[in-house]
Amino acid sequence: QGASLCSSFTIARLSRLQSELSSEVSGPGRMPEENSPDDSRHLLILYGSQTGTAQAAAEDFARDVRRRHIKHTVRSLDSFDITKLHKQTYVVFFISTTGQGDPPENMRRSWTHLLRKDLSASWLKQTNFTVFGLGDRRYVQFNFAARKLWRRLEQLGASSFYRLGLGDDMHDFGYEGEFDPWVEGLLGRLLEIWPLPEGKEVLGEDHPFPRRYKVEVVKEGEGSVDAQGSGDVLRLTRPSDRKGGKGIEALGGPVWSPFPFMAAGATEGGRGGSKSTTPGVPPVVYGRVEENEHLAAPGHSQDCRRLRISTPPSAGAFVPGDVAVIRPAVSVHKTLRFLVSLNLHPATVVQISENPEAAQDDGKAEGVASESSPFPSEPLTLFELCRHFVDSEAVPTRWFFRFLSFYCDDQMQKEKLEEMSSKTLEGKDLFYEYCKQERRSCAEVLWDFPASRPPLEVLLEALPPILPRKYSVCSAPMWTQSEAWRELHRMRLEAAGIGGVETVKGTPPCALSLWRQSRLPPAVLASKKVKGGTEGTNGKHVASSSSSSASFEICVGIVKYKTRLQREIKGLASDFLSELKVGDFVPVSMEASLTFEVFPPAVATRRVIPRQQMGGLQWTLPRHVSLREGGGGVTVSGEFLASTATPLILICPGTGLAPCRALIQERHWLLSLRTPMGSRVEKRPRDLVFLGFRHRSKDFLFEGEWPEEDADVSTSSVSKQSSSEYAGWLSARIAFSRDDTERKVYVQDKLEEAAEEVTDLLLNHGACIGVCGRAHPMPSQVRDIIVEILEKHAKPNGMSKENARAYLNELVRRRRYIEDTWG
Repeated sequence: QGASLCSSFTIARLSRLQSELSSEVSGPGRMPEENSPDDSRHLLILYGSQTGTAQAAAEDFARDVRRRHIKHTVRSLDSFDITKLHKQTYVVFFISTTGQGDPPENMRRSWTHLLRKDLSASWLKQTNFTVFGLGDRRYVQFNFAARKLWRRLEQLGASSFYRLGLGDDMHDFGYEGEFDPWVEGLLGRLLEIWPLPEGKEVLGEDHPFPRRYKVEVVKEGEGSVDAQGSGDVLRLTRPSDRKGGKGIEALGGPVWSPFPFMAAGATEGGRGGSKSTTPGVPPVVYGRVEENEHLAAPGHSQDCRRLRISTPPSAGAFVPGDVAVIRPAVSVHKTLRFLVSLNLHPATVVQISENPEAAQDDGKAEGVASESSPFPSEPLTLFELCRHFVDSEAVPTRWFFRFLSFYCDDQMQKEKLEEMSSKTLEGKDLFYEYCKQERRSCAEVLWDFPASRPPLEVLLEALPPILPRKYSVCSAPMWTQSEAWRELHRMRLEAAGIGGVETVKGTPPCALSLWRQSRLPPAVLASKKVKGGTEGTNGKHVASSSSSSASFEICVGIVKYKTRLQREIKGLASDFLSELKVGDFVPVSMEASLTFEVFPPAVATRRVIPRQQMGGLQWTLPRHVSLREGGGGVTVSGEFLASTATPLILICPGTGLAPCRALIQERHWLLSLRTPMGSRVEKRPRDLVFLGFRHRSKDFLFEGEWPEEDADVSTSSVSKQSSSEYAGWLSARIAFSRDDTERKVYVQDKLEEAAEEVTDLLLNHGACIGVCGRAHPMPSQVRDIIVEILEKHAKPNGMSKENARAYLNELVRRRRYIEDTWG
């Protein structure tokens, strides 16, 4: 019996050891079948990418897979029918993380499906997978989306055939520090599963695979053009020079579109379009620039702008926390310089189409739809192509250098390109010193290596696309609407027993302060002509304003700095937005914010509003409110108004104040609904907002709006206990980090000073906390400070550190502590 027990024990140990050795090779779970038949040599590569980095990693990996004769398909998660995932044998995921550990936008629909409770634990029993995550360890939720996906796939019965990879942007070599060894090991694992076909070998990186795009020259450009724009290049985008120019909806109806992707009938499948193909998603429309104001003092190192943009009704409603999606363009000068350096004429008209040979080389997978071309189906000029579609100003990847080396005639330049694209430590050091640290663009690399001139179809595959930029809206929808304030004024008069009072159209209600009147739009004009040329680059438009148009504001910090070698760098979107003039039109759409969707908690209600009042109140209706016509008026049901009873603690240094400013404006308007005529808007306990800037005199954004309680009258342009309209319900604590020569003061310090108030709002009044701004190091420091505050000031004897952290984690789980950060 002892021998039997010993034998059983030995067998168990050997079995466990064998399992552990297998896990080192293929990860936990079932070992996949080896030497699969040729018809099953297919790998599905799916990515979830927010800024394009995960997509670039997936495509980089796909090139290595292709050279090993493995059929494959590369798609974003939401372009794949996730209900067919159980029919896939081998899948590799590349996943980035956004927000508070949230998945990227182009995988949220798939992730929602994977979380369904009716999916069985054996649904993916035939599926083998691995995951590579892209993250930044400065974030609290480092690679959270990738790790959550890994766990969920295992819960659904899938087996990992290779280890989890976690890329870190803070690595000396970026995410590639982990990516390179992870890919090398994964490729070896794939060759164990699918050995090379007989007589085949791994193809070289310079193997001439069919290119994805075909470029046909429709009409050669004529005339001489230099990089300074002589030859009237701006005329290239006028309607008389492009046949088939179509209109889109602007404020006054159809206008000719200088943006090729904005032509009528274009879809969101390309770089945007005037019609949305996704239900519930607002379309891309023209927004008209009404203001482009400098917020910082002249000469200050950090330029900051407030842009007010008006949009037509079809742009869709927005609420505080939503983001404006702007589609920038490369400047005219840089576009011309790029084309001239490549000996390409800006006026040359080309037709771009998918290459069917390249498409046939791609593997077939059930649930995978054909991918639409990112370029328009109509012919366009090279000037339009390089200004609106391909981002020559982006920092290139290593693969871009490898591409250039294939078409380089000079041996010395070719060796240098090959060295910078290699995976050796020396090559990586050279690449990061030359490219990453100095933020050299694709265009600058081409100028530095003039012996490399790839054909256009190769460049289209190598250059990244111009991605939309997202900016938090910093104004509430009703704030700049005269109609909403007039309706509020009329309702106040009725509440006071004064009826039949009408306000004159085009003038603000008399109850508003001069400060508020200055922010109302001007009187409506029947039409207004907007000229391009020297005033702008948008051609000639005719647009009419109307009372049905809405407007929003964004607060933008212009990215402009000098590198270690004193090279001036300016961001693509910053360059685009800073040059916009009043009257210019901008492609824009509104997007809901998942972070602010339920912050603060809303009040579920059902009320009937007379039809004549809807003109003013329509600006306060969130997207998820239902309207139903009835005999007595319009019945509004759902979460109608955000709760003003829940106190807020907002921490938002710098331009992080944008979504908080919109939230504050909305709360002030809602509180005004129940404030008697002539009385100050008040609420107890008051909300707290913590703002942070460098200098009071140089970059104090929206200075006159904040009710300071600790302002130094001798250095402030406002009196103590500011005359701000918010003073009755909001208290602002403002830190200026560079004004005190003895010590730097940040929002974290102001939080400590208000420790007792913060503790009271959290523990006695159920306050919500919102943190907005750069991702590092402020958010993590704010959490630590709040934990310390609860340790010291929670009554009667404070909290333990463990309980304080558990309390904050519970607030995060209930979405009562949110972080809207970038960085």
